[in-house]
Amino acid sequence: MRLLGVFALIYLVVIVVEVLVVGLGAGAIMAAAPMEDLVRLLQTNPLELFAKVNPAVWLLIAVAWSAFGAGFVTVIAATCAQIYKDLRGPDHTDVFS
Repeated sequence: MRLLGVFALIYLVVIVVEVLVVGLGAGAIMAAAPMEDLVRLLQTNPLELFAKVNPAVWLLIAVAWSAFGAGFVTVIAATCAQIYKDLRGPDHTDVFS
C-alpha cells in the first residue's frame, strides 16, 4: 500500500509541475498574442493558427516536452530502485563484512 502512495504522490507532483509549466507558457503566449486575432482564428479554423506558428517554436516545445518526460522517467526509476533496495534488504557481503 505504501508503494501505491509513493506513486500517487509522485504523480500528483508531476501533474502540479506540468500544470504550472503549461500555464506559464500559455500565459506568455496569451500576453504576446493579439486577442482579437486569436479569437477569430479559433472560431474559424484552428489549423490556421497552428500553421502560423514558427517551426522553431514547435522545435522548442518538442525539446522541452522531451526533457520533462526524461526527468519524469528518471524520478520514477530512481524511486522504484530505492523502494526495491529497501524491500530487498542488505546484501550478504554487507552483512558478513
